[in-house]
Amino acid sequence: MRQNESIKQFFGVYVIILALCLAATIYKPGYFETKNIYMMLRQAAALGILSMGQLFVVTSGGTDLSLDSVIKTSMVVFMLFHNTLGPQWLFAGIIVSLILGVGLGAINGLIITRLNVAPFLATIFTGVIFDGFRRIFTGVSPMGAIPAQIAQFVKGEQTGQIPHAAYILFAVTVITYITVNKTSYGRKLMLVGSNPVAADFSGIRVRRVRFSTYLISAGTAVLAAVVVAGYTGYVDQETLATGMSFEALIAVVLGGNILGGGKPTAIGALGGALATTLLINMVVLFGFQIQQQYLFKGIILLLVVLVTSYVNNKNLSLRNFGVSRTK
Repeated sequence: MRQNESIKQFFGVYVIILALCLAATIYKPGYFETKNIYMMLRQAAALGILSMGQLFVVTSGGTDLSLDSVIKTSMVVFMLFHNTLGPQWLFAGIIVSLILGVGLGAINGLIITRLNVAPFLATIFTGVIFDGFRRIFTGVSPMGAIPAQIAQFVKGEQTGQIPHAAYILFAVTVITYITVNKTSYGRKLMLVGSNPVAADFSGIRVRRVRFSTYLISAGTAVLAAVVVAGYTGYVDQETLATGMSFEALIAVVLGGNILGGGKPTAIGALGGALATTLLINMVVLFGFQIQQQYLFKGIILLLVVLVTSYVNNKNLSLRNFGVSRTK
């Protein structure tokens, strides 16, 4: 029964994916040729990786809207190492990016857990601050073509094969699934998100658990930065990754995860990332302009929030009814 409920949690997003695939095939037969599928897999990989990190935050009852800034900062840092010190310093630059990214996540976590600022507002404001510092110290000029090592790491050695980014996404999804479903940390995370008061009374350090989710989220953003740079082939800090925080949030919720905490589904978040990528590609396929694309994504986010609010209220009513019956 519990397994059926879990399947129901993410079943809807895969129905959406199927419907989108049918619509795209009818509108443009041959749209799902191998090369197009691989291209969308590369695009979905970065969003999917980011969505896994966002899943931890959402499960704990928060949101992280500073991920755009973490991605851009990470790309700028490892490209600075490459451009100024040489290609041999690329890996060191990625390590520094990871340390810095996790540090930015720690700032978010401290503001939210220690100063009790609402996650939505806190991460929007910190994202703006991070962007400001990045622009002050590095400017806004493009960082140039990405190193061949990153492109090969993300795309693969040959064209016409499954991109390495898809394997990276699969690995991150498996790790996320095991962590949230098969470990004590995952059980603590679910309890903190669904009932922080009960979690506190049971001895769980609620602040520590919530703080850790922002570290995880920032870490996945750094990995997503490597993937984004790899499949685009260049680093333009003003255009790349813009809006990905909201897209990751859309993906998580489309996958059946509830804003405000609750039982997570990594499989659903993966489906949400695939569905969101399909939606974005179909907007381009149907000939919408860039301004209309932003409008379309905004409408989708609004619908997701409305549906989530409805489900939250419904679940709350059912939970209260169940308590009264047991008594």
